[in-house]
Amino acid sequence: MAFPSQREEAFLEGHQRAFEYFQGVPQRIIYDNLKTAVKEGWGKQVKEQDRFRAFRAHYAYEASFCNPGEGHEKGLIENLVGYIRRNVLVPIPKVQTWEELNQLLLRRCEHYRENHHIRGRELSVKESFAFEQASLTPLPIQPFEAVKMADLKVDYFATVSFEGCHYSVPVSYAGHTVTLKASAFWVRIYYRGQEIARHARSYRKGKTCYTLAHYLPLLEQRPRAVRHARLVQEANLPEEFWRFYRNLKAHDADRSLVRLLRLIVDHGLEPVQTALHKAMSQGQYSLEVVEYYVTERVQPKRLKAIGPQVKPIDLACYDRLLRGGQVS
Repeated sequence: MAFPSQREEAFLEGHQRAFEYFQGVPQRIIYDNLKTAVKEGWGKQVKEQDRFRAFRAHYAYEASFCNPGEGHEKGLIENLVGYIRRNVLVPIPKVQTWEELNQLLLRRCEHYRENHHIRGRELSVKESFAFEQASLTPLPIQPFEAVKMADLKVDYFATVSFEGCHYSVPVSYAGHTVTLKASAFWVRIYYRGQEIARHARSYRKGKTCYTLAHYLPLLEQRPRAVRHARLVQEANLPEEFWRFYRNLKAHDADRSLVRLLRLIVDHGLEPVQTALHKAMSQGQYSLEVVEYYVTERVQPKRLKAIGPQVKPIDLACYDRLLRGGQVS
């Protein structure tokens, strides 16, 4: 599995993902003297990092640390790293996201497990795995929370600063103290135990990560600010939005743009984009028309029921008259 950094939270999450995949914990794991696990010393004299020691206690396994310059103590690991590099990462994967890369790595590793037989071994890799899995320690009831935590104050711009990056929260929390929990891939922000924001974690210093929904209440109060709002400029809205905006009546354009943003938050980008394309193809530069097309997609049955309703007439009574019967 690939991670965007070697930070402690990524190191621990990597262990956790492995334990969950193998459905158990090995009784002993061999480590090099990496800083995320070792505070000082080496070999049998190491002093472990506090967080790593807590992690080991949670999953109840033993750690053994190699001595400096003794590559033979972990020769199998070095060989497997080389094998993965040559057979899983060649050709170099071309992906857009970490999740896509890790799904590709998982597929190739599982292909190895299912199809590989090591020369000179009686059992295949798959059979050896099934044999060793029986010796794993069961997983604890609750997983370890492999995150970095910080209590932070929300600034005037409704963001919190963490490791050189800013993350937005709903504007109503400006001035409050919140709890941020950062994993290798995500940042989650809580207020009094309730999650109020979630962002993909950024490792680019100075970047601000906005969520449109956090600022909509403020934009709805001040629609004239919407066109030049930084979060709107950085939202990468499709060209259809700006073409529609330019064709609206000047006095109502900003307020309509805010309502379009509300539609995106409530219904998603794709339905709104489809509705805009449909409206503009018919020359209908009206926000009400776009709202109708969006709602038509999500509530077609309710919309079809709008209008005069005619109750079907029961003509069975006339059949009885023809047969000489009586009509009550």
